[in-house]
Amino acid sequence: MPLIGSDSPSGFSKEENKILALQNVSRLNQRIGFLAREHVAELGEMRLLQTYVNSLTLGLKTDNVPQMKSALSSVRNLLKTLDP
Repeated sequence: MPLIGSDSPSGFSKEENKILALQNVSRLNQRIGFLAREHVAELGEMRLLQTYVNSLTLGLKTDNVPQMKSALSSVRNLLKTLDP
């Protein structure tokens, strides 16, 4: 199943799903920035996380599914290292 498809169970069009995904990723990136400022000790990891999220954003904007999958995988792996 495509990450952003025209046969979405949400009933939204592909373009609407793309806009919603970009809005959600933007909020995520803002939240990561907020957390980075709160937890200065983990600033490096948070910046790296934002880099991966930015890569996800680029993948969404260009419909580059391999880039989106790679960015999500990188985010997942980094989060595993941060999990206590």
